[in-house]
Amino acid sequence: MVLRAKLLAAVASAVLGLGPASAADTDVVINEVFYTGPPAEDWIELKNTGNETIDVNDWFVCAQFAYLELSQLPLLDGDDLVLLPGEIVTLSSFIPLDNASDLGLYTAFAFVDTSRMVDFVQWGTPNEVGRSGVAAAKGIWTESSPGVYDFVPTAAAGESAAWDGANSGGGLLTLGTDFANGVPTRGQDNVIQVEPTTWAGVKDRYRDE
Repeated sequence: MVLRAKLLAAVASAVLGLGPASAADTDVVINEVFYTGPPAEDWIELKNTGNETIDVNDWFVCAQFAYLELSQLPLLDGDDLVLLPGEIVTLSSFIPLDNASDLGLYTAFAFVDTSRMVDFVQWGTPNEVGRSGVAAAKGIWTESSPGVYDFVPTAAAGESAAWDGANSGGGLLTLGTDFANGVPTRGQDNVIQVEPTTWAGVKDRYRDE
């Protein structure tokens, strides 16, 4: 059904002369990350949370300063990297995802450019292990004190870190509590319960003492 929908969209575009969809890049989020198995089995899951189709073929991921274009990563779930609304794709990471790492999603090969960063998550350590400072400068990740950042606790063996999909992600502020560790749900919507992010909670967590 997904492939058929993409074919119909392509035909409509050709017949009607429609240009590429002008969807917001930030509709694509890091939905789930599996990093607790053998490195060859690590994977990254992305989701289009918006209402428009988004082509992410030439986007990049960056973890601990290692980076690859998405089109270079083997596709584990999904038809291709042209994401329909609500579509989830899973990619083999091919980048070492350690128990203390970060992952940034970018629209171009420009990893210190906040305008090119789409989404970010850090786990296992409050120290800067990659692009934490870029995410903080963009306003989508928090720095509680100089060089000290929010993070998702390290998952247990065989678990993944999954985004709860509420009030955060993409171009919005995301907290470590917006992710939860648990049984992987590769290629599917996440089924986790996480306390939603609220501005009151953020202010209370990081208020000056």
